[in-house]
Amino acid sequence: MGCFDRVWARCPRCGGQVEFQTKGGPCESRDYDVYGLTRVKEGVDVLSGISQFAVCEKCDAKVEIVSHVHIDCVRMYEEPKKEKEDQ
Repeated sequence: MGCFDRVWARCPRCGGQVEFQTKGGPCESRDYDVYGLTRVKEGVDVLSGISQFAVCEKCDAKVEIVSHVHIDCVRMYEEPKKEKEDQ
């Protein structure tokens, strides 16, 4: 049996907790709150491997997570400085 992490979200119908499984993160049986994933460094990886949908155990609604990658900034690229050769 494979290892996975869990992402928890609120059901938009009843407010119950919905468990999504993902193999996109470290796969160490960790639990993540979907609303806090942008604050953890592995957040994008976790979302990239998430299951297509999950079923709310409270009301049986099929629920999906729709996500977009957040870009922090765009900056100038700087070439790595070359060390001067001894002559």
